[in-house]
Amino acid sequence: MRSSRSRTPRPASPSICATPVTSSCRKPTRCWWRVDRSPQPAPTKRPKAGAGTSSRLTSKPCAYRSAAISSTAELPAAPLSKRSGSKSSSQRNNIMKHLFIFAALALLSACGEPSQTTGGEAVAQLEAKPIALGEAGKAEGIEVTIDKVKAAGQFGPEGAAVKAGEGEVLVAVTYTIKNTSANTLSFMERPAVKLVDADGQSYAPDDMVGAMGVSMEDMTNIAIDINSGTSGKATIGWKVAKAGFDKATWRIVVESDPILTFALK
Repeated sequence: MRSSRSRTPRPASPSICATPVTSSCRKPTRCWWRVDRSPQPAPTKRPKAGAGTSSRLTSKPCAYRSAAISSTAELPAAPLSKRSGSKSSSQRNNIMKHLFIFAALALLSACGEPSQTTGGEAVAQLEAKPIALGEAGKAEGIEVTIDKVKAAGQFGPEGAAVKAGEGEVLVAVTYTIKNTSANTLSFMERPAVKLVDADGQSYAPDDMVGAMGVSMEDMTNIAIDINSGTSGKATIGWKVAKAGFDKATWRIVVESDPILTFALK
């Protein structure tokens, strides 16, 4: 015999979605819950910010993970020998230093610089005995020393060098100027420095030659404004005809008061 005891409704599991039937439930013995026990798909996780994945997600939970891993994986760098690595790094540093000097000179040129005579213009009468290389010439408020004179067909490292054309030569002069006055010597107040040939004709300077002609050891004492009692280095360059250039007869003239004349060797 069947038991007359009424059946107790079966409670639905709280973790599974269940849908009650209430419209036709009149008697407690006939109230049941329809439970969906089909397997649920795994929730799709969002990738963390910066994973490098696309904003479009796929229904496969592993698709974006593989994409993130492949996009963020770092490839091993090709091994470089110490010799080649240090050489290329040194070349890059030299190029950057020369380009920095050239940019600084270009900026100063845009703001204005001490007046220089154009090529072919005659200058004042030169001193009979020029000041030797490495010796200081004294004028009002300053002392000037020509440190070195270079003449070559190319200045600067490969990749950023300035080169002379056929029948030309590049001349770079590095000098030290000391401020012996009581006031600051600004860049605009410096006397002009000229390259003069044996006939007294001066030549226009070339900023690119001057920038690339700077030696590495001279870059540490470059100064724009020179305070009282201190000194600074500068390099100025020219591009002239190779046939007429002669270190023995050409001179460096500083238009100070009085005018200072220096030998090239």
